[in-house]
Amino acid sequence: MSKKLICLFLGLIMLLSVCLTACGEKDDETAVNNIGTKASENAETLAMYLMSEKPVDADTVAEIEEAVNKITENKFKTRLKLYYYTEEEYYAKLEAAFAERDERKANGTLVSSKTEAETGEDETFVNEYGIVEIKYPTVTGYQVDIFYMGGKEMYDKYKADGRLQRLDDEINSSSKDLTTNIPSQYLSNIKSLNKGTYAIPTSKPIGEYTYLLLNKDAMTQAYLRSETGSTTYEGYTSLTCDMVKEFLELVDTDSELSKNYYPLYTNLESIELMLSNLKYWGVDDEGLLSEAFSVLGGYYGANDDYLDANKYAKLENLFENEQFISDITTLMQYKFDGYYTAEEGQQEFAVGYVKGGKEVVEQYGEDYELVVVEYPRLTEEELYSDMFAVCSYTSNTGRAMKILTLLNTDANFRNLVLYGIEGVHYQLVDTGVDNEYGEDIMAVERFETGENKYMMDVNKTGNTFIAYPLVGESATLKGYGIVQNQEAKVSLDLGFSLDACGYEVDVESLKAVKALSDEILAGLKACNTEAELEAFIKSAKEKIAASEAVQAHVGCELGADAEHEDDGTSKDSEDRCGSISCCYESWLKDNDIIK
Repeated sequence: MSKKLICLFLGLIMLLSVCLTACGEKDDETAVNNIGTKASENAETLAMYLMSEKPVDADTVAEIEEAVNKITENKFKTRLKLYYYTEEEYYAKLEAAFAERDERKANGTLVSSKTEAETGEDETFVNEYGIVEIKYPTVTGYQVDIFYMGGKEMYDKYKADGRLQRLDDEINSSSKDLTTNIPSQYLSNIKSLNKGTYAIPTSKPIGEYTYLLLNKDAMTQAYLRSETGSTTYEGYTSLTCDMVKEFLELVDTDSELSKNYYPLYTNLESIELMLSNLKYWGVDDEGLLSEAFSVLGGYYGANDDYLDANKYAKLENLFENEQFISDITTLMQYKFDGYYTAEEGQQEFAVGYVKGGKEVVEQYGEDYELVVVEYPRLTEEELYSDMFAVCSYTSNTGRAMKILTLLNTDANFRNLVLYGIEGVHYQLVDTGVDNEYGEDIMAVERFETGENKYMMDVNKTGNTFIAYPLVGESATLKGYGIVQNQEAKVSLDLGFSLDACGYEVDVESLKAVKALSDEILAGLKACNTEAELEAFIKSAKEKIAASEAVQAHVGCELGADAEHEDDGTSKDSEDRCGSISCCYESWLKDNDIIK
């Protein structure tokens, strides 16, 4: 059948469907003329801003737009105008569009997004085959409907500037599918922390596990594991626990074991990162909360249980905590004994301490027992790392949310935005691995045409779980990532900041704590013998105890039970003790985390 005949056939179907509602018209000409009006009255063109890894040329943009719009026109009667900018220019281009709109609003030349996109011509046209088609509005250079943003700083800026549309109504109605495709930790926390949902976070694996890797064969040789592997691993709780210390000592001293295995491997570079379930409290050079080593800190339970009698993570001088001193001493002793160094011919390690995702299971699962000593946790950095927002002045919030829902739930659309057009920008290759339904898992092999014409980041283009893997990537990591998110915890201080309570935290003294902490850590790492370590810890304890800055933030004698004004400020300025401990405890109580 010729192309013209097909189009005429489709036109007859269209006429028939419209005539069912146009039977009351005076004549056939009126009914036919109304085809365009009825079909086009809800047509939309939305502007979508995307961050690309490399510049995307105009021809490639046109190709992607055409493929994208075949989907969105059919599903939502919506076209997308796509803007691609690299990270170096992206925010400047976005800001320029915002600024032009602000200027037009100020001088009275601004009209609504829907109206400003109109050409002034008829909303329909008759194509070469005599078929009435919808004429979609064009967009101006300052129209922004959907845009990517990354990081808490950008989120706060655009929210404060009034650029972000609240999306909860759509999530609860036409975009409900988002709630089953984006981890609940992401959606619930971004909503609760901002008193509403103003951006859609990217669905991806949360955080990293901390694993103890226990070599199966080495443990069997050391009579710590039965041939059937029925050994219980409940006592292996950390890198510094007694059972791990005993195993490492056996490997180091037993002639057969030491010949085949070196004691200890880790993928971490710094000793302060090898302590599980320990929260450091401090700030960076800018006075913002930091995860770096600090002499202030507190232990928490493996399952995020709040520790101490008041059920909250205690802030204390760690050098007065016996557990901390014992842990640090043990880690340094491993260094002194040479546990971290493999000798020539030793290809395997007995004990590993590794951070990573579920890919660690693939890499080590066959030869090692994997004991989780710390679960992944959602941090503020991760929560806000990659998001899509709907602009507050979009012409159609519901239609924009349908696009974002498609991006996070429809694999074909999502992979089109990420990789481009199959056969043009990439080809699919069978990985030889089946998914849980017995279907082949396919991987993307990008075509190399000099510099690839279309390069996008998987994290900056929507739901990572429904994206094809690239050739060379693990075909099963997506499945592992889903399990990872089911097991992930929420960081104990997610949403906490130094201005999160009614007390003025003394940031300058916290910077002094940072300087002291950096000095202590450098001295600790410089120790090369047990005697040096013992002497250093003694002097460190004295120096920290004498620090007024440290003592100012340990404990909370003032302010914890003070009454606050409605704006959160203390009624009595004397209650502003300046302690981060006070602020954190007050925040925990205000958020009903502790009573």
